[in-house]
Amino acid sequence: RKPEPFFQLARELFPGQFVPTLSHVFIRVLADEGLLLRCYTQNIDTLERAAGVPADLIVEAHGSFHSATCIGRGYTHDPDVERSLFPHLYPGGGLDDVDSDEDVGGGTGRNVWASPRPKLKVPPTQGGPTEPAVFEPGCGHRHKLAWVREQLSRGRVPPVCERCGRGVVKPDITFFGESLPRRFLELCDADLRAADALLVLGTSLSVQPFASLLGRVRPRVPRLLVNREVVAAASSLRGGGGAASFDFDGSVHEYRRDALFLGACDDGCRELARALGLEAKLDEAMAEVRRAHARASSGTPVTPAKESRRAAASMFDEQPSSPVGTTPLDSILGDLKI
Repeated sequence: RKPEPFFQLARELFPGQFVPTLSHVFIRVLADEGLLLRCYTQNIDTLERAAGVPADLIVEAHGSFHSATCIGRGYTHDPDVERSLFPHLYPGGGLDDVDSDEDVGGGTGRNVWASPRPKLKVPPTQGGPTEPAVFEPGCGHRHKLAWVREQLSRGRVPPVCERCGRGVVKPDITFFGESLPRRFLELCDADLRAADALLVLGTSLSVQPFASLLGRVRPRVPRLLVNREVVAAASSLRGGGGAASFDFDGSVHEYRRDALFLGACDDGCRELARALGLEAKLDEAMAEVRRAHARASSGTPVTPAKESRRAAASMFDEQPSSPVGTTPLDSILGDLKI
């Protein structure tokens, strides 16, 4: 209905502005060492990719900005409303930098930015003047991250599909009420059954169905929570929470297999890397990632991801970083596939 606010926010969150944290790079090191079965993430910022984690080992459960798809658009009965919502589809819409013979329609041979207003799809007696009268599905064409970035930088908000020239192009992130990506549904059960250990990093474990992954590993698989606060503790849940809960003191579940590091994710990942004998490789990989981002930024300030999140959501308040729990970290380490 009104996509401009979302795309304004998208500009601020767009990949390329933030440097992956030590935690992201730790996941990459696990992959390098052949220890990573899969990384499931709720993050949409593509920082796992930026850290160098292979794409085939990542499942972005809530999608990400890595790609975008033509989803279509709705039409209204009011020409002025249409023009205000999609000014770049009409003559004089503010894209004077586009030449009249420029083909920006992805091979259509016409200037879609100067196309006349589409005809209304339903009689004007239906729908209100500012509500979409009908929704026309998009062509489903996938667009690369660089293309979307260019459209936003040129003020084309919302970006319009380069193939069909009509549909709004939406980053492939999952909005509330939308289905999770097919890749998540296809892989999660087999992956969790195959895992030898489960690391849970920096989460509230409050969003379903992602939170249910905790209970899908086999009953004796070790599980480590690295977090600033205890979440999904069996002792605090009605009925113990079943398998989808942590039992840090061994009083609820049949097998005592859960461990806790209470503190910052970066601190927990460093300690785990140290226990695995991978701390030097972690530091080397972190330095490599920082150098790569410095080169890519070409003079543009690059913000550490944890700093941007601290400002945006106050998620990184100072807390003790000492390990807490009844199961020592070295008891769950070994020849594991995480």
